[in-house]
Amino acid sequence: MDDKLNTELIRQILNRSLDNFDHSTLARLHEAHFKVMHRLQSRSKRFELFAWTADHAILHLPALRQRTLRWTGTIFLAASLLIGIAYWQQATDDDGNNEDISILTGDLPIQYYAD
Repeated sequence: MDDKLNTELIRQILNRSLDNFDHSTLARLHEAHFKVMHRLQSRSKRFELFAWTADHAILHLPALRQRTLRWTGTIFLAASLLIGIAYWQQATDDDGNNEDISILTGDLPIQYYAD
């Protein structure tokens, strides 16, 4: 048994079967086809942005490119997190600058001079 479809034979059979329909049936089929095509065109215009994003989505990229983009995003996120932590730690560190400034200006409380 042949598993391949003979598309030419199917096309010929369908074209011959059209000759068996009367004119009113063919007109209704043509009208239904026109309505469906019109509905599909209006729907595609309505969701044109979604169609564009689907065509350009990351899912359509080759596997190597997807992997590269994922690793790039992961590294960028990790670097941003580490930079943020380092900045926050530096900003909250109290290294005694306030005491040094107070000593230089002479604004220290008396308890500091007692030690």
